[in-house]
Amino acid sequence: MSGGDLPPIAPLGTTEAGRGVHVVCSPKAEYLAIITAYLPEADECDAELRIRRRP
Repeated sequence: MSGGDLPPIAPLGTTEAGRGVHVVCSPKAEYLAIITAYLPEADECDAELRIRRRP
């Protein structure tokens, strides 16, 4: 991290249809860098889709 950058985060949001979506991003001093976005699978995560289970 440099110059005010923060560690990457993956906030959980929802689509208009109510499905969970994670957006992996890295806050920078002057902007938010979007790295990727994905729809977590219910069988790969905890009940609230917040923690991905290890295979």
